[in-house]
Order: sequence, then structure tokens, then C-alpha cells
Amino acid sequence: MDEKQLQELIGQVNACFSKKSRDPARIDAILTALGQYWRAHPDTRLGQLVCCMARGADPFVLEDDLLLERLNEALAEDAAGGN
Repeated sequence: MDEKQLQELIGQVNACFSKKSRDPARIDAILTALGQYWRAHPDTRLGQLVCCMARGADPFVLEDDLLLERLNEALAEDAAGGN
């Protein structure tokens, strides 16, 4: 690795750690939606539910706002009779 590549790598690492903190309020919103959906689908295991909401993406890197959006979409679909 040359000096330029090293500096680029250092920049990428620093960018990862300088991101704005996540909003703690998201936790209650996600848990509420998750609880509503899971209660409507009690035979679904938690891991299955999260993987289904990830829709093929790696659940480890799924952003919380996208998870909440997908949970809300699934709840709306259930409410519309798409259960």
C-alpha cells in the first residue's frame, strides 16, 4: 500500500467515526412497530421477521429508518387486508 492509498483508507475510517449520532427516539418507534407486526404474526420468529424486512439485504447493515419504513409498510398492507 502506497502513501496515497493509506491516506485514502485513513480518510474512509475517519468518515465512519465522524458520522452524526443516531437518534435514540428511533428505538421506541421501531420497537412499537415491531411489536405490532410480530403480534399479528406470532408464528414468525424474530430472526425471520428481521430478515424478511431486510428483503435480501444483510440485516447487519440495514439502517433503522429503512427497517421502520418496511415495518410500517407491512402493517399498512395487513390493515388493507393483505395479511
